[in-house]
Amino acid sequence: LREEAPVEWVSPSGDVRFSGRLIGGCMDVLEWFHRKATADPRGFIRKYADDGIVWYMETYDMDESRISRMLNGMSDDGWFENVTGFVFGRPLFFKGEDYIGTVCDALSGFDVPKVFGADVGHKAPRMTFINGAVADFDVHGGSCELTYAFDS
Repeated sequence: LREEAPVEWVSPSGDVRFSGRLIGGCMDVLEWFHRKATADPRGFIRKYADDGIVWYMETYDMDESRISRMLNGMSDDGWFENVTGFVFGRPLFFKGEDYIGTVCDALSGFDVPKVFGADVGHKAPRMTFINGAVADFDVHGGSCELTYAFDS
């Protein structure tokens, strides 16, 4: 058995609480959708603007410059309008020195919580995040209480 390092959800802002409609996935795939203009999340974002939007992402195999370019491009194209928070899983293969710093620099124009180390993505332990669900995140003491709400 391979020992996994303890999981710790952290935010550069300390303990945070936020909620909104979930949208996201693997950054490697989201980058492809963005570059090819084959997805337009702005309709989803406009439809649920009153709920706020929580973007969750993780990367399989990206480096600092690629992450920065992707996040800046998505921001410039309005993908992060009405964002109330960002949640990032642990990267599986990251090529660089400072994953959190790279992401925070790219998203510095958004004064919302940014959480890292989430249990989502390629790296275990992981769980499924449900796109379209309203999620309430309460990140404190290295862990997260996550509550979902679904429309009837």
